[in-house]
Order: sequence, then C-alpha cells, then structure tokens
Amino acid sequence: MRVAVLWPQLSGYINACLKELALRPQVELLVGHAAPGDEAPFDDAEFSWIPESVSLTSRPDRAELLRRVERFKPDVLLVVSWHIPAFRYVLRHVSPRPLRVLCMDNQWHGTLKQRLGVLGSRWYLRPLYDAVFLPGERQACFAQRLGFPSDRIWRGLYCPDNESFARASTGATTRSHRFGYLGRLTTAKGITDLLQAYELYRSVTPDPWDLAVAGAGPLASKIASYQGMTYSDFVQPRDLPTWLASIGSLVVPSRFEPWGVVIAEAAASGLPIIATEACGAGPHLVHDFVNGRIARTASVESLAECMQYVSSATDNERATMGHISRSLASVYTPTRWADTVLGSSARLIQSGVRQGLRT
Repeated sequence: MRVAVLWPQLSGYINACLKELALRPQVELLVGHAAPGDEAPFDDAEFSWIPESVSLTSRPDRAELLRRVERFKPDVLLVVSWHIPAFRYVLRHVSPRPLRVLCMDNQWHGTLKQRLGVLGSRWYLRPLYDAVFLPGERQACFAQRLGFPSDRIWRGLYCPDNESFARASTGATTRSHRFGYLGRLTTAKGITDLLQAYELYRSVTPDPWDLAVAGAGPLASKIASYQGMTYSDFVQPRDLPTWLASIGSLVVPSRFEPWGVVIAEAAASGLPIIATEACGAGPHLVHDFVNGRIARTASVESLAECMQYVSSATDNERATMGHISRSLASVYTPTRWADTVLGSSARLIQSGVRQGLRT
C-alpha cells in the first residue's frame, strides 16, 4: 500500500508511528512536512530516515505539492486539518483519487465558530475527505457532527513509542519525589497557573516536592525566579523516556489541550498524572483518584490541591497509580496506529469509497 502523509510539523510520537508503518511489508511512504518550529525545535536528524519526503514551507506551492503527490500515486492520503490552502488544493485535484483521510484533534466545545463549521461542512469539508482519524471520544463527537458516519471514524491518532518509555522506567522501585512539566511554555499550556499553584502548594506543604520544567516558549524566563523549580530546555524525543523516568509525577496544567500526547507518554512511563479538565486525553488516560488527579481548568487552588494529594501519598500508593497508568497507556502504541491506517484503509478501499462509489 502506498501511503502519503501531509503533516505540517513532525514530532516524536508521529515519527515512531511512521517508522512502524514503514516497517510493514509492501508499504511505501511519502511524507510532506515543514521544519521544526521555535517552540518545538525537534532535531531534524530524527526524521532523516524517511525514504521520500517533501519539504514544506508555511505557504507550500500548491501546484508543486500536487505534482509530487500525483507522482507518488498514493492509495491513501493522510492530511492534518482542513485549513491549509495547499493541502485543500491537493485533496480537491489529486488524480487518481486516493482514500483521503482527515487527521484532526479538535474537541467539540459547541462554540459559535464550530457550529457554523458544522453547518458549512457539507460544502467545505466533507467533499474533501472520505474518513477521519482522531485521538479519542471528544474528537469523535465533533466528527459525527461534521457528518462522518461511524464506520469512517478511526480512533487512536496519537500513539507514542510506549516500549521506549516503559523500558526507561523499568526496575525503578521508588520514583523521584519531584513533579515534572514538559511542553511549550505559553499561557495556553497553563504555565502561569502552574507557577502560582506550585508556589501555593509549597506554602501549605511541610515537605514539598521540587518541580522540574522542560520546554521552550516565551515564558521560559519566569521559571528560574521560583523556589524549588529547575528549568531545562526542550527535550528531544530520544531523551524523553529518561527525562520522564527521572520524575515522580507529571503535571499538565493546560487551559487548552486538544489531546496531550505527553499524558500518554507519562502513562507509559508508569507515572501518576495530574491533568486539567481541558485535556482531551484525560477521560482515556487519567482517572481521578485512581492513577492521578483531574484539576479544574485555570484553577490555581485546584492544581495545588492535586499536587498535595499526589505528594502526600505513600510510595506504594503512587506505584499502584503508575501501574494503572501503564495499563491505560497500553492500547496507544505505534503498532495500533499502523494497524488502524492499513486495516481501515483497506476496508474502505475495498468497499469502493476511494473510487467515489459510496458517499
């Protein structure tokens, strides 16, 4: 099967999934992607293995992109989102027509913009895509409203390299008494909430944990001024399993988080997890008072209380949380990702979707 992927910026998890796909017999792969950005500066060498790639700019040349895709003659075309003009041009004009799959992580919030999008999807979106690939149930609710029937909705879009995370943390009988945050340092990621919550947590906790913060972004300069915090720059995917193995609990304080791949990575590492209600991965990977805590979004007090809950637990109680996390993460693997792409694509192509025999 020939699979083309148009993905604006690659990351560690999609790299692992694409590698798994490329290992499958009789699979040929074309990947179009842009250079890493300032807030997620992945090492380009991580993606040098890709056999055939197209370098994308912020405004790709649509005619050239169409030529490259048509030259490849894909059976399946995976495209991230629906707003990039060059991608829409390719989807509309590519011939022969492949199975066209929308990759999206948007949660359904019922905003005016989303409701207008649903009303216009029959003309703007659905003619361009045959199926949709998404992370979980909050996204599936949106996809159903956009008009995708249940047999065209694939789940499991975000699957990290679970084996690497589990391997790095195997054998640790006692985890570090240290919280960790990993991600972009922006307001949307809840960094200011985390800083204030951690300060409150330290003020009411007799023996507080330290907090390790890693990432890049405009708020990086604020980290060093807080007692008990350490800061390190962006962590490359090859170093991420070791970094997660060095902490005792992950905190994801996001105000806006369609999914949160780092939650799955932390779960695979066997960590108790604190995440806000905004995180799309929460219902799947964080069960309140079971393997971590769910904090109210944008609530400094709630975050601080959740941190106190985790740090006041015994080592054995946190170990139990970690075992549950690892179990919940076990279904989100590159193997599952590749199986979904190949199996679901083959089923729809066989049914005549690619040729437009069914709508």
